[in-house]
Amino acid sequence: MDFTGISAILNKYGQQITESIKTRLRQDGTYATGATANSVTYDVEDSVLEISFDKNVEAISEGLSPRQSFPSIQSIVNWMSAKNIQGRDPRTGRFRAQRVAAKYIARAIYFKGTIKRFGYGGTGVLDFAFSNKIQNQLLDELAVEFLKQADDELLNTLRKNGFTDK
Repeated sequence: MDFTGISAILNKYGQQITESIKTRLRQDGTYATGATANSVTYDVEDSVLEISFDKNVEAISEGLSPRQSFPSIQSIVNWMSAKNIQGRDPRTGRFRAQRVAAKYIARAIYFKGTIKRFGYGGTGVLDFAFSNKIQNQLLDELAVEFLKQADDELLNTLRKNGFTDK
């Protein structure tokens, strides 16, 4: 069976879903260096759509529960640099070295979870991108295309064996 029509539909939805994730990362304010958004890609092979992204997308979407994992100090330093965040000592008000501030931020994430403004939970970026509406539209379009191709295949087989369209 020829999967050209199905591949076209999967490519369309792959592009739509990846762009949706990237846009949502920018809209919800979790976009810093762009590395996480740039990690979101898709690939279509025959009749399989694969969306891939780095672990940070899932952490942003779902959040990290308290005491789930200790984040990388270097990734927090990179985030602080991209967002131009400078840590301060709460008692003296003096600036701290980024690595020291990053250590305190990592410790707070470990004990409280991620993203205070989202209730220390995630942003739901993946739930938004893979909503039921999009899933249903994809399945409907795939079903129509599959039935069309199956019908064409059946007609071609019947014609090869001497049957006509009458």
